[in-house]
Amino acid sequence: QMLHPLFHWWAAADCSTFKLACHRAVKTLPLIFGDMLFHVNEKASAVYVLVTGSLAYKQDPATCGWITETTVEEVESGKLISEAALWTIWSHLGTAEARFAGHTEVVSISLEQIRSCAECSEVVTFMFAAYGAAFVSHMLATQVMLPSDLNINSATHLEVLPALPPEYQQALGQLALRKLSRSKVKDLSDEFEEGKCMVSFTALGKVERVVVVNVVKLRRIDGRVLVHLVRRTKNRLIRGCQLPGEKLTIGEDPVESVTRIFRSWLAPYGLEAHVCPEKRTYETSHKRTLSEYGSTYQRIVHE
Repeated sequence: QMLHPLFHWWAAADCSTFKLACHRAVKTLPLIFGDMLFHVNEKASAVYVLVTGSLAYKQDPATCGWITETTVEEVESGKLISEAALWTIWSHLGTAEARFAGHTEVVSISLEQIRSCAECSEVVTFMFAAYGAAFVSHMLATQVMLPSDLNINSATHLEVLPALPPEYQQALGQLALRKLSRSKVKDLSDEFEEGKCMVSFTALGKVERVVVVNVVKLRRIDGRVLVHLVRRTKNRLIRGCQLPGEKLTIGEDPVESVTRIFRSWLAPYGLEAHVCPEKRTYETSHKRTLSEYGSTYQRIVHE
């Protein structure tokens, strides 16, 4: 399988061009111990997925000025390597070498062929352009991790999804909902149409309900953090210890949501919102159920 949620959307949106892409763009690369998959500063021509064996990803201070010592990381099987190359011009930030004494197998996905096949479908072309813009915007705004081919500032699909324009979130969610049986789709469809959640595919092609909550972490000089001990609902008061927050609605920018928090939850304190993207962190939890879809809860913490 192509382990990116957007490829599963592509298969549902335009099966013929997706099959063409699989035929033209995907091939298997057999590697033996010591073979180099790519070198640092080499322009990316493909993205890769490790199937079997072992790959070592190495970064060196001599070629990666943002690190102070040589790092070697074992590549996780099934992980998409150099995903950023799908969405922007990309040069590798390290080297990948086969380290297994036996047979190592990697799936290679040609960027040239993927783009060529995507351009055969107008709807896929527009979705890829919108997703790429959202990916790059998030990657540039969230400077919280040292970049590598394995992790690009935590620009995961779940983090990019809220940054998509609302019409593309709708297009992605509507096709995902079609995979569910009628008996399971009603409640989720209503919640989705009301903008209370997003719906997408997982990397394995399963349908996922995505709920994003924006919270604000205000810390005093002495280290104490502002929390709400009691939350009021329509009919009752609920005790707890929570950071001030609001659920992100479809199409709402996280910064706009923070402003809304300051105007509602924090209005009595007379505070003004000054959002720093580099002080934004993401916390994700997954809940699998016996139904046809699971739920993912993502908390965006602004400090």
